[in-house]
Amino acid sequence: MKPGGGSGRGWERWALFAALALAGVFPHALHAAPLAYTITPANTAITIRVYLFGMIPFEGHFTRFEGRLLLDPAEPRFCAVRMHIDTTSFVMNAKAAQSVAVGPAFLDAAHYQEMDFSGTCRAVSAQGGFIAGELHLRDRAGPLIFTLSRSDRDFAISGTLERQRWGMTGHPLLASGLIHIEVETRILTASAAP
Repeated sequence: MKPGGGSGRGWERWALFAALALAGVFPHALHAAPLAYTITPANTAITIRVYLFGMIPFEGHFTRFEGRLLLDPAEPRFCAVRMHIDTTSFVMNAKAAQSVAVGPAFLDAAHYQEMDFSGTCRAVSAQGGFIAGELHLRDRAGPLIFTLSRSDRDFAISGTLERQRWGMTGHPLLASGLIHIEVETRILTASAAP
């Protein structure tokens, strides 16, 4: 026998009452978990650019890294990202410049093989916002803010860091004091975040 005296209409009323009660008593029970997107070289590009003499761009990218991007369809203002990068995987077209980039004056990949960032969204709109988090680079750790732009299928962040603050003091007359970082990822298949 169905709740509500066996009538179809009574069953509908009971189901509606139960749903409303569940939503009122357990407001988070009906909210799905954020979706987790895996960040890999297959769907993401992480680029670093520096300007020589303040005008000539030199850039390279990492070939080994992993991470995770969390997005919540029910709350567009929410996002969280973490990335773990192998600094020894940094490559440039100009091999002489690559040697300098991974050398002691910059990434010093021989001593610091890992670079990590984790952060969450701030002041987000449908088109973009900011991600504030913490960067671990060389033997330093500190705050870093990225500008965020996004669409239905793409998620991109960009930011700058001061070389001297992160112990990268080599070639001050040759290379600019700012390093530009860009991360572009294609939003592919997701899984529910644990």
